[in-house]
Amino acid sequence: MSALELEKEVKELRITIFNMLNFTNMYCLVLNSQMVIKFINQSLALDLGYQSYKDAIGKCWLDHIVDEDHDLIKSVHAAIAYGVENWEDKYREIQNNVARLDGNVITIYWFNSHVNSELNWTFSFGLQRPRVIAENETGIRDFYYDIIQKDRLMINSLRDVMGLRDKIVDSCKPTFLENRPLKHEENFSTPKQIIK
Repeated sequence: MSALELEKEVKELRITIFNMLNFTNMYCLVLNSQMVIKFINQSLALDLGYQSYKDAIGKCWLDHIVDEDHDLIKSVHAAIAYGVENWEDKYREIQNNVARLDGNVITIYWFNSHVNSELNWTFSFGLQRPRVIAENETGIRDFYYDIIQKDRLMINSLRDVMGLRDKIVDSCKPTFLENRPLKHEENFSTPKQIIK
């Protein structure tokens, strides 16, 4: 595979990963250290009332946080972004109310992650909490089953993309060593050769 072909394959892989994150049913949100939206997927953008994810990029996430939760969400974000000790125990999974552009409020369950120490950004996956969760065991089980199914679809999609990446990497391996007879030391097809 030529360098140009490899570059094309890598570009297609990036587009595929972007599309998976952008159009999954799960919400994806990346905030910088000032809580400015650096990435928001189409699902979350539409549910917040934007026409496109592009309309939400660059906006402050606090504009979508209900007033009574502002201080809490700022402290949660700071703890995750700056890697405060034991933040995972407190804030890995949270839920909070988020205001749509039309003023209605939705509740979102978030799974949060720290991006890296250089950027101090946060990366969050979320799911909208149904307005009414049945109080019986079946209703709760169905709700969490739906979350697991969405996670499984995302993981399988990522696995497919990673398989594509492996194929690209495999196609770049040198071929001059293939189809040559192995030296005696390399041929371990029989136990006697290992013992010698």
